[in-house]
Amino acid sequence: MSASALAVLSTGAQEVFNLLGIGGATQWAIYSAGSSDPAIQPDSFKEIDFRSDARVCDYPMEAGSFESYNKVMVPKDFRIQLVCSGQNMSVGDFLQQLEVMRQSTNLYDIATPDILYQNCSLVRADYKRTSTNGVSMVTVDAGFQEIRQAGDPTYSSSGAINSASPSAASPENLGTVHPGDTVTVSFPPETPQ
Repeated sequence: MSASALAVLSTGAQEVFNLLGIGGATQWAIYSAGSSDPAIQPDSFKEIDFRSDARVCDYPMEAGSFESYNKVMVPKDFRIQLVCSGQNMSVGDFLQQLEVMRQSTNLYDIATPDILYQNCSLVRADYKRTSTNGVSMVTVDAGFQEIRQAGDPTYSSSGAINSASPSAASPENLGTVHPGDTVTVSFPPETPQ
């Protein structure tokens, strides 16, 4: 991996790359997020299909035309073909681990020789066994999706508490109200924050 490509990665990703010895090495692996522990150990990685999309938001204008105003990145989507014939893990353990990964909310880092894809979750796993491709060998199509994590919200206070909720307003005595009476209740206008 070039120095300029590493410079774009976050500090955490660079630390994981250094920890895993990635950056020019021809190493493929699926790790538990942020660690050097392999989540699963296939005998080989057969192929990877990567998809990264963006959506452009449009709004209608007069005379049937549209105006574009924003571009939103869609989470990345991966399909990785893994092969297991029992060299690194037994086929049963391999399939069981895939099911555990698919059902959990744990995140994984996918290391390729070129880049480290972080915070991915296994969302699909399809496998097949055929007599022509080795009856003891399992080929799995594992579908991963990037999970974007929102930052922690921050709150600030300007000293005054302003509530726009009518239920938070102080009670007000309107006198005695009889059935059939019309009561008009007005709330003070909201103060901009």
